Amino acid sequence: MTNESIKLFDAPENIEEILKSAKDLPEVKIVQTQQTNGQIQCGLITFEGLGGNFLPIPPQNLGFTIATFETGWFTDLEVAAGGTAPFNNLPSPVTLAGFTLANDKDIFLSNPVSSVSLFYSSFVNVAIEAYDINNNLLQFVGGLANYVAPPNTIWNQLTINLGSNVISTIRVIGGNFQTAIDNIQLCVAPARGLYVTSL
Repeated sequence: MTNESIKLFDAPENIEEILKSAKDLPEVKIVQTQQTNGQIQCGLITFEGLGGNFLPIPPQNLGFTIATFETGWFTDLEVAAGGTAPFNNLPSPVTLAGFTLANDKDIFLSNPVSSVSLFYSSFVNVAIEAYDINNNLLQFVGGLANYVAPPNTIWNQLTINLGSNVISTIRVIGGNFQTAIDNIQLCVAPARGLYVTSL
């Protein structure tokens, strides 16, 4: 079997029976996701209070997961707040995130989530990719460059929603010092689920 995802589903009623029967199958790995007491839980990372001047982003604890930002992520302030980033009209003024050292950067999650959304303002096209715990690509969504003139005030939203708590890594693809990010929302789904992948 190839190293690819083969099944994604929720099983709140008979998950234990499925786990018991599936664990003995050859070349199959089961990742059980977390329970959330019947309610969707969401957390919002606004970057407010983290300062500007290209400071690194510390881990963000949302309660149900901790988001750790890969080296190269930084915060800055919008122009209207005295920052150096050529952006204004942020979804949650006045702090934004960007990255350097590469044209893509990861966000690692201590516990998997079901959905991710963010706002971007960028000189270049932007995309987000969601990966499972085994680094299998689950879904990709992209958006066009939207920078018009400095300071840019246009922000567009990108969303990935898989319905089950299987997203362990988020990759943001944009431009080195060319892409601004704000208001990253992470959510966990209420039902327990199974994500089945081949080894």
